[in-house]
Amino acid sequence: MTLRKKNSGGPLVYLLGFTGVLCMGIAVAGLLGVFAPSGKAPVAKVEAVDEPVVVETIPIVESVAAEQKAVANTSSADKVVDTYYPLEVGRYWVYVSEDAERGTRTEVERRIVRRESRADQELFYFSDGTVAFREDDKIFEMGPEGGVNVIPTGAEPYVYRSEGLHIEKQIGNLDTVMILGQQRYSHCVQVVTRFRPVDQPEQEMRAYASYYARGIGLVGRELWPPSPGSAPTQTLRDYGPRKM
Repeated sequence: MTLRKKNSGGPLVYLLGFTGVLCMGIAVAGLLGVFAPSGKAPVAKVEAVDEPVVVETIPIVESVAAEQKAVANTSSADKVVDTYYPLEVGRYWVYVSEDAERGTRTEVERRIVRRESRADQELFYFSDGTVAFREDDKIFEMGPEGGVNVIPTGAEPYVYRSEGLHIEKQIGNLDTVMILGQQRYSHCVQVVTRFRPVDQPEQEMRAYASYYARGIGLVGRELWPPSPGSAPTQTLRDYGPRKM
């Protein structure tokens, strides 16, 4: 498995096990309450942190101007978010996660099975109990165990707390190329996540990077910064829409 990047950016976050519980029914830094199919899901509170975040400035070149122009020409933030994280009933993603230390390999499918319309937003229910919804330029994933994972697409860092963790998210690069096996994903958005227990100092921050491909969604995740010779810890094996 080969990984090549253009202009990847700075450090951010750790717990891959935690990471897993978030984004894919596995995934870090976040995620939230159990939602019975018959009832209305309570929208969980995300505790935003109003404090300055020290983030390494990352130069983004080449495709940035074109990317920003495309965003500017988009009529709503929902369309921008949908571009990198399509939300529709029947869409599925199959991920393979590798734990080098334990020597384990896990395959998990995420599938959107239901949509619920509300006055102020649309909720999308996954088969693993996760509920996702858009809000401005972000997607919120609320996991069945009580945590929240936030996927930003805007330029500003997003800081919040969930399940005893202080979490910082920021776009690191707008033009990353991911080569996973025989599959090549161009123009991926890199989202770097940094987190630590709220009672631990800044020096205890861990980080991982997630990569989102246009029209597909999450395609891979790796510890950040990656060590020489390391491989992605989570990769997309299969994806697409299914009639429901």
